[in-house]
Amino acid sequence: MPGEVLIAYATKYGSTAEVAAAIAKTFEEEGVAVELLDVRSVRDLGDYRAVVLGVPLYNARMLRVGRRFLARHLRALAEMPVEVFALGPLGDEEKDVIVPQKQLDRSLRRWPEIRPLSTALFGGVIDQSKLRFPDKHAPPLKQFFPTTDVRDWQAIESWAIGVLDQLKPKL
Repeated sequence: MPGEVLIAYATKYGSTAEVAAAIAKTFEEEGVAVELLDVRSVRDLGDYRAVVLGVPLYNARMLRVGRRFLARHLRALAEMPVEVFALGPLGDEEKDVIVPQKQLDRSLRRWPEIRPLSTALFGGVIDQSKLRFPDKHAPPLKQFFPTTDVRDWQAIESWAIGVLDQLKPKL
């Protein structure tokens, strides 16, 4: 039987899945039943009471499979509590977050029926050893970010606890 909360993620190289798993662990430690699934595996949202969606940002917008998930489940998501997190910035200074935050906000405006209770933007990851074509041959990434992981695990856990505080009365 599915959990009360679906934690769905879109991922290209696995880092968003790792963050989603950390959020799921936090929920489970607080006694909330969750199901952790890649968005491509989600067929129906009818058994869930809330959804936490994780998506990475690439080329100024959400990863395509994340956008498809939102479009496919628009009606259900419009009727339930939704929380959204994204991975994107490759730096950890405020100036590094401004553009990715605008990208996330712009992406979510495409579906005004979905009103997330909260959104969060976490630092992203570039692991040169995992990159595939065409990303593998993107010269700016290799030059400026040979290997980068700016995920803040403490901030991720704090956000997950805040999400739980919002969701628990609705569960």
